[in-house]
Amino acid sequence: MPSPLGHGLAGLILVRVARRSGATVAPSVGAMVFATIAADLDFLPGIFVGNPDWLHHRGTHSLLAAAAFGIAAALIARARGIDHAPRLGLLLAVGYASHLLMDMMATDSRPRYGVPLFWPSTLYVNAPVNLFLPIERVSGGADFVSSLLSWHNGVALIREALVMGTVWITIYLATRSRRDGSHGKAGHR
Repeated sequence: MPSPLGHGLAGLILVRVARRSGATVAPSVGAMVFATIAADLDFLPGIFVGNPDWLHHRGTHSLLAAAAFGIAAALIARARGIDHAPRLGLLLAVGYASHLLMDMMATDSRPRYGVPLFWPSTLYVNAPVNLFLPIERVSGGADFVSSLLSWHNGVALIREALVMGTVWITIYLATRSRRDGSHGKAGHR
């Protein structure tokens, strides 16, 4: 599954798309990056009990969790008096769901292959294409953190940066040229 780096880059891309699409509301970079990484917070309870995979890749990696995240974000935004709170919640739910999509497009080397997209169903879903390498780690004990520091994981991070960087550059050029093109036409008479 992709690392927080890959998921965070997806958040930056989604903020750019939201801001350039003419949407009436766009989340902050911090809120969107948090949304794209939030599904992996399921590691934390397991880390505290010595088994990081204890709850990982279960209900938090589902469309139901993405919807709940979006609703919670909308309620928080409304309580803070933010205009267009439901739209903001929807955009952050899309950010959360991007995590699921990216995980589905990763080589999965652990049993329960795929993502429990329709949890509580026991069906796990994989995409037919694998763009990302798995982040290899041991499941428990003191070796968890040190297992993350491997050559394989370094290569996986580089691949994430290349894939997501290519998406970023493509979107940047598409939104920049569209904006520049409209200004250029207005200048010619």
